[in-house]
Amino acid sequence: GNTANGTKHIGGIAGYICGASSVSSCDNTGGVWNDDYNNWDYGDSGYSFAVNAVTGGGIVGLSEGTESARAEIKNCTVNVSTKYDDAYYMRGRRGFFGGVVGYAAYTDIDNCDITTPMIGSSAYYVGSICGEMVSSTMKNCDSQTSIDCSQMIYGGGLVGLMDANSKMETSTWKGTLKGKANGN
Repeated sequence: GNTANGTKHIGGIAGYICGASSVSSCDNTGGVWNDDYNNWDYGDSGYSFAVNAVTGGGIVGLSEGTESARAEIKNCTVNVSTKYDDAYYMRGRRGFFGGVVGYAAYTDIDNCDITTPMIGSSAYYVGSICGEMVSSTMKNCDSQTSIDCSQMIYGGGLVGLMDANSKMETSTWKGTLKGKANGN
């Protein structure tokens, strides 16, 4: 899907999941491109600010569980071969951009893989599995992808930013990461 100046959350399988939602055993071979130009404000309050931000993910755009009702994304793959404008069709602009999930709060990500190159412009929080993790877990994930984004604030092979309550284990990344920190 392609969105510009309107849709905030776009994912190859689901744009937004909340509460004890589960996305399991799903494969995305189609394109994901969140092209929203609108800026967002980080704000001072917890993770709920992400609802007003722009998110893009190969499986889920925004996953927002709660402490007592965790969301889960498991056994999913992203393998997109479609091209658009001579660039691979995993593209993000502004906000959170992840190969599997753009932004995850109180979410368990397990056994998810991506092999699709990712390209972004002003994609501030970028990771081949998740752009940002808040009180979330990642395990048994494998990424074999290159990431090329301008104006990153936080960029990582697997996760752009993890808070102090998140955990990652038994996950691998083989690829390249290229970007300009905050446009510099």
